[in-house]
Amino acid sequence: MIPYIKAKDIIVVTNGVMHLEALLNYDIPTYLTGGFVKKKTKALIGRNAIKSLEHYSFDKCFIGVNAIHPDHGYTTPDPEEAFVKQVAIQLSQQAYILADHTKFDKSTFAKIAPLSDAIIITNHADAHKIKPYQSKTSIKVVRT
Repeated sequence: MIPYIKAKDIIVVTNGVMHLEALLNYDIPTYLTGGFVKKKTKALIGRNAIKSLEHYSFDKCFIGVNAIHPDHGYTTPDPEEAFVKQVAIQLSQQAYILADHTKFDKSTFAKIAPLSDAIIITNHADAHKIKPYQSKTSIKVVRT
């Protein structure tokens, strides 16, 4: 998503170590949260990540998820990652969930938020498949 950011008057706060190089390469002012680095996802999690986020108020947040389900909402396997994402959503005026079409109709262990808390941005949306979601949230399809 970073290469598609056109706005120049933004500041990014991220817990994603893997995003840092791209953000810097695109000259986007960036704050990195503190926290424990989760090896598998290179995400900063835990108490220090939460404490860092609580110092900010966001116009928008963009959150990646592992699964989206019409009844279970947005989920991820790791409860600590889920909590960091919950806090970011709560601190945002508008939240967006980034998920490709393979994440729909799935659920994992830790709940992040109900569908109504965010707008979904995805790469493909089959009309039949997204029908159960449409009464609970908006879905935007972006093709690159």
